[in-house]
Amino acid sequence: MKLIECMEGQVGKYAALSHCWGDPKDMERAKTTKENYHDRLHSIPYIDLPNSFRDATRITRELGLQYLWIDSLCIIQDDASDWQHESTKMTATYENAFITLAATASSGCKEGIRTSHKRARHFPNFSVRPAPNLGYLQQQPLFQRGWTLQEIILSPRVVHFADDELYLVCRSFTMSHDGHNLGPGTAVANLHSPPGRLSHNVWWNWVEDYSRRLLTYPQDKLPALAGLTQKFQQQTGATPAVGLWTDDLHYGLLWWPTTVTSRPQDVSFIPTWSWTSVDGAVKQLCRREEMEHGYMSNYLRPAKIVPTSTLTLSWDGEPLTSEISEGTLHIKGRLKSLPSGLQAPVKDDLKSLRARMPSNPDEILSHRDPQYIIENEDLRLHLFLDEKSKPIENSNSGDSVWWCLEMTTMIGTPRRNWFLILRHIGSTRAGMAQYQRLGVGYIGRNFKYKSCWFEGLQMQEVLLV
Repeated sequence: MKLIECMEGQVGKYAALSHCWGDPKDMERAKTTKENYHDRLHSIPYIDLPNSFRDATRITRELGLQYLWIDSLCIIQDDASDWQHESTKMTATYENAFITLAATASSGCKEGIRTSHKRARHFPNFSVRPAPNLGYLQQQPLFQRGWTLQEIILSPRVVHFADDELYLVCRSFTMSHDGHNLGPGTAVANLHSPPGRLSHNVWWNWVEDYSRRLLTYPQDKLPALAGLTQKFQQQTGATPAVGLWTDDLHYGLLWWPTTVTSRPQDVSFIPTWSWTSVDGAVKQLCRREEMEHGYMSNYLRPAKIVPTSTLTLSWDGEPLTSEISEGTLHIKGRLKSLPSGLQAPVKDDLKSLRARMPSNPDEILSHRDPQYIIENEDLRLHLFLDEKSKPIENSNSGDSVWWCLEMTTMIGTPRRNWFLILRHIGSTRAGMAQYQRLGVGYIGRNFKYKSCWFEGLQMQEVLLV
C-alpha cells in the first residue's frame, strides 16, 4: 500500500472511507505528515494502519478496486496549505468515488469496520430481530460527527456497516441488506437553478442535521461544510454567505438555537450574523416555504438588504476552508430599542402560551418556546438569544441597549414582526453604525398592539459584523 500522486486528467475507480477518528492519539501513526510524506509514496507500513483502515483496504480489494481514499492518509495533516486546498476538493473526492465505505457503527478508528445482528434475539432454532429502519441507523456513531454529513450526502453510493446489518444508500433509494426499501436516497437531486424554496429547504435540512453534530476542532465548522456549500452553489448558482445564501437572507438570518449554545473563541473570526458562529443545534424561526405559501404569502413586507453591497466577505486563504478576515452585511431597515422587562417564562406561562396557539397547520410559530419574553399591556415579545450559556445582562441601560432590526412584517391582521436582536459596537470611519447579532425574536398573534411595532420609524443603514 502506498500513496499515489494523481496527475491532471488521470482517471480510475476508487473507494472512499467515511469514519470517526475517535481518540486523536489513535490516529497519530496513521496520519500523513510532511516528515513521512515522501516515504509513503513508496510504502505505508501496515502496522501504522488502525483497524478501520485495514478493513477498508481488504474490502476495497475484494470489490476489485485498486485505489482507496482516506482523509488522514491522503491529506498532509500538518501542512495548513495542503489541508485547506484538499478540503476544498471534498465535493469531487466523494462525488467521484465509485463507492464510499462507511464505518457507521464504529466510534473510533481502532474498532474497525464491523457489523453484526446486535438487535437480534436468539432462540434454539431461529433468531428474531426488529425490521431495519432509518431512525435506528441515524443513531449510529458516524451520524454524530460533523465531517461525515457531506461525505455521505455527496457520495453516489454508500454502504453503511451498522451494528445491526448493512445498508445501501444511493441517489434513488435506501435499502437494507435483507431487502427492505427504506425510502428515497440523498436529496442532491432536489437542488435546482435558480434556487427556490425546495432547494433552500434541502439546505436547511442539512444545516439542522449538521449543527447538532460534533466536531473535535471548532475551527472546522466551515471546512466540514465546504463540500455541501460547493455542491449547492454548483447546482443552484446561488452565492454563499457563511452558511447562508445571498438570495435567501431575509429568511436565513432568522435562525435560532435549539440547544444550549455559545460562541467559541476558536471561531471568533466568523461573523455573528451566521449560525456557524455558535456551537450548538439551530433551526430557522420561519422557513421560506412557510412564509411564501399559504395565506401569509400575500401579507409580507421585508426589510431591504442593500443590493449594491449586501455582503463583504474575504478569506485569509482558500475560500470556504480558511479563516474569514472580513465578513459584513449591509442592511437597510428599521431599528427600535428593546423595551425593558426581560424575563424568562415559567412553565405555566409556556403552557398557557401553547394553549392560545391556533391549530391551523399554517401557523409557523407553534411549538417554539421562547427563551425570554417581554410583556406589557400592549405587546408580547418572544426572544431567542444566540448564547444561551451566558447569563442575561441589562439590555436597556447605557451602552448595553439592545436593538431590534425589523426583518419581516406581516401586514395583515393581526400584525406580526420578526426581528434580529443587536448590540451596537461602534461605527466605521465613514460613520456607518456597526452591530453584533445577539439573537432573534418575534411578536406573536396574541397581543393588543394592532399597528406595526416599527410604525413611523425611518429606514437606517447598518453593518452587521
